[in-house]
Amino acid sequence: MKSIERREITSNLAFQMVGSAIQLAEQKNVEVCAAICDPRGHLVALARTDNVMAPAIQYSIDKAWTAANFAISTQGLYERVSVKPAVSMGFSNRDRVLFFPGGFPIFEGDKCIGGLGISGAKDQDDIDIAQATIEKFDLAFEKTA
Repeated sequence: MKSIERREITSNLAFQMVGSAIQLAEQKNVEVCAAICDPRGHLVALARTDNVMAPAIQYSIDKAWTAANFAISTQGLYERVSVKPAVSMGFSNRDRVLFFPGGFPIFEGDKCIGGLGISGAKDQDDIDIAQATIEKFDLAFEKTA
């Protein structure tokens, strides 16, 4: 074989998911931005509540990028590298890598098909919205099987 097969989130599903994330945020009465990237980190969908703070937009994109590229949550990646000072310093010099909580890979079975980043609310709200959004679509935010 001279090629590889890729699996990635569809734009249709990505738009549904960011819409659902915004609905969850509105139910919680918090302001967020939701971004979804494909497994290589290319932005697929973006949505925000009306009054989210401007930096949250780029943070959500960078959280999605980080989660998609490393196939681990942003918080999980932080926990993994924070115990290794040299690795942590190396990551701190990289554009787009963001350790703020609220970024999760999107798994379909054992394949990472993208990443979801939620930013703008308190850390736990960002986490809760991201996890609930992923689960609502029968996907996982951690590798299964």
